[in-house]
Amino acid sequence: MLSFWEQCPTDTGGVEFNIINIPEKKPLSGIIRRIFCIGNPISGKVLRSGFCTSAFPASQDIPCEWLCGGATIWTREILNNYKYDEWYSGWAYHEDAEFSYRVFKKYRLFVVHKAGVTHNPPPFNPAKNVALGKMAVINRYHFVKKNPELSIPLFYWATIGEILLNLLQSVWELNRNGLRISLGNLAGLYHIIRGDMVQVDENFRK
Repeated sequence: MLSFWEQCPTDTGGVEFNIINIPEKKPLSGIIRRIFCIGNPISGKVLRSGFCTSAFPASQDIPCEWLCGGATIWTREILNNYKYDEWYSGWAYHEDAEFSYRVFKKYRLFVVHKAGVTHNPPPFNPAKNVALGKMAVINRYHFVKKNPELSIPLFYWATIGEILLNLLQSVWELNRNGLRISLGNLAGLYHIIRGDMVQVDENFRK
């Protein structure tokens, strides 16, 4: 990581460690992601639906439009001039995409492939998966609304695909986790359609 900073472009604002233990997606999942504007072959891209494509594990240094918050180093200039959107509360799903995408509009962002790390969070509490699904939809909608170059209609289309993928997850994994998340997704859509942008503040580890 230090070697990269010594030779990176002068307009670099942030760089991310390369998370090397991300599980591979199932082939059918990739097809559905493409159809519903959730996925894209280009790594590290913010799609017009508000979904972001992963840039890791990376086999080379990759320029990105967003960075994962927990594995990123920012320049002092960025930290002095950019603040996190305080609308996001608690665990705040998607707040890293919102912050880094704003930085991307003026600076360059990268994932450094030789700076490998593993991401080993404690397990989610399955009882909180409904709240997780609700938060994912509402927070992503907030992100799309803030950026006029993104698309509200594509957000709705992609959310339908997300619900489908979560239902398929329950089938693939023979559990109810995906079902619970999809119910939360539907609850999030319900609040958005009503114009009730509730903030979901949950501890998903307990």
